[in-house]
Amino acid sequence: MFPADWLGVRLPQSGRTICLGRATVQTDCVERDEGLATLRIAVDLLLAIGTAGVAGIRVAEVCRQTGYPQRTVYRHLKSLCELGLAEPAGSRGAYRLGPVVESLAVRTSRQREFLERSVDYVDVLADQTGLLVHCTVLDQGSVVTVAVAQGANATDQKGPRVVVGSRRPAHASASGKLFLAHSPTALEAYLARPLTALTRRTITDPNQLRRESVDVVKKGYATDRHEYEVGICCVAVPVWGATKRVIGGMSISWPEKEGQFNIAHKQLNLLQEAASAFSKSIGGERIE
Repeated sequence: MFPADWLGVRLPQSGRTICLGRATVQTDCVERDEGLATLRIAVDLLLAIGTAGVAGIRVAEVCRQTGYPQRTVYRHLKSLCELGLAEPAGSRGAYRLGPVVESLAVRTSRQREFLERSVDYVDVLADQTGLLVHCTVLDQGSVVTVAVAQGANATDQKGPRVVVGSRRPAHASASGKLFLAHSPTALEAYLARPLTALTRRTITDPNQLRRESVDVVKKGYATDRHEYEVGICCVAVPVWGATKRVIGGMSISWPEKEGQFNIAHKQLNLLQEAASAFSKSIGGERIE
């Protein structure tokens, strides 16, 4: 006999019963439903607290707006305060949104502002350089293009077409190496997987990528030297957010003969100036 919470199956031919393991499907479903219910209560409380502003809102009013009993509200408020999602407002038993919510709101606002302004900056830089210009963000180990513009000399550029939504592996792109260089945690997490070679110049040695990451931070820009597509080179510089973190990348790319890498100082300077102006426009500041 097996314990009551274990699952057994009777084999029809031999008549034997085999054990398949603990029957946890129903328990998992119950736990998932309970977790969702807890999360829903927390969200309802935060929405109610958020309507009050800095002055805060009393528990009695939270109960009235949400319909939850006072005991439930107090229990969840305690957890929200411990997590920094809510905080006491004065000494009159009121609560307001906590610093973590404010931080998330600011970060979300800056990210939205980055996406909105990126279009204008790539258009201007494409006109100035005549090259292909795009802005990117890092998403789960891939570089995603969020804005792109073609300069007058970029129409004949070969290779995969760069459009909004295009993805490239971080280790084989200038923008990707830029993001990894400015986030050691992201770099080490990325190196937990094999570095796939896309061309014979793609970096596949983790230590080489680490060394190049150090150089990227020192120089202030990252390069792609035929590493994603033979015949295409790229330079990327960071766009800084208000929290002194790199929130995006701005890059230019151009066709090049295999084995060569030639970037005019004027083009690089224009790119760096554009990224600097972009950063300042969204309240960004570079770490010196």
